[in-house]
Amino acid sequence: MEKGSYRHSEKIKKEISRRHKEWWEENRNTQKVKDRNKKLSLALKGRKMSEEQKEKRSKTLKGRIFTEEHKKNLSIAGKGRIITWGQKIAKSRENNNNNRHSNKTREKMKQSRLLFIKNNPEFFNEHRERMKGKGNPAWLGGISYEPYDKTFNEDFKEQIRNRDNKECLICGLQEKDSFRKLDIHHIDYNKKFSVIQNCGSLCASCHSKTTINRNHWILFFQSLLNEKYGYNYSDNKIVLEVC
Repeated sequence: MEKGSYRHSEKIKKEISRRHKEWWEENRNTQKVKDRNKKLSLALKGRKMSEEQKEKRSKTLKGRIFTEEHKKNLSIAGKGRIITWGQKIAKSRENNNNNRHSNKTREKMKQSRLLFIKNNPEFFNEHRERMKGKGNPAWLGGISYEPYDKTFNEDFKEQIRNRDNKECLICGLQEKDSFRKLDIHHIDYNKKFSVIQNCGSLCASCHSKTTINRNHWILFFQSLLNEKYGYNYSDNKIVLEVC
């Protein structure tokens, strides 16, 4: 028999699959699995695929469509996992006293992004066009084109930045470490209501996160500003003190 030509029958494949599922259900969160994963990680560390292997894998996966049963099995297999990537990242930051990337690392990341954009202008332009208007998942009918009120000027923005010590309210990034001035975000998303109780400083990255899940962010910022500055809110509305 030619090497690599042997294939399991469908019956044997199903039996292998059944045994694998049974084993996984019994051992998914045990120390045995953790030790196995650690060994695999160490064995594969630094290993690089050849161009031939990459090409072969690409052809194998290209156009692959998962069946509903396969999707369901993937969902079941993922349930019960103890640590997600998000938790790992949070734990890593906690162990490093929540430090962000060093200035040197941030500069490398910035230059890498700029180089990618420079070398791939078509990709960047196509992506920008795809994300415009209705193509953007955060599209809300074009309200971003509505004008701000007259009080939302540079002096007002600087007042908010100074109040927040020129730090992003979410991640704590300082303006001096950013590639541009901090954005000023309207907490209730009303661009025509520019008062200090309704605005906060955000870096560009965190500001982009607030375009979705708006109710969550309204409550988050109101709670934060109440704690930091004593501003009062009732039913998501600002309670203005009259002197």
